[in-house]
Amino acid sequence: MTEILMASESAAITMDGIPHMIEAGRTLAHADHDIVAACPSLWQPLRVHYSTEPETPPVSETPASQPDAKQVRAWAADNGIEVSPKGKIPDAVVEQYQAAQTEA
Repeated sequence: MTEILMASESAAITMDGIPHMIEAGRTLAHADHDIVAACPSLWQPLRVHYSTEPETPPVSETPASQPDAKQVRAWAADNGIEVSPKGKIPDAVVEQYQAAQTEA
């Protein structure tokens, strides 16, 4: 596998009559490419730094203060309270549900 190099300096060069713009920190080339041979002082090995620590996935839990929406909708239906099948449940309905749970 050929080493990948990154431009360490910006430069405008012409190769075979074709102009090329090399941008520091942005232009990449294989070590065996003609453009590297034409101006070797512009290039440095590409270094990739990454964490070896595993990413912690975000915790997706319903806050304790918010009951499960399916349970609230089922309770509302059982008690003749109209609630949209999707979207936010009105706070008044959630409060009624919570009050009913503490009474039970």
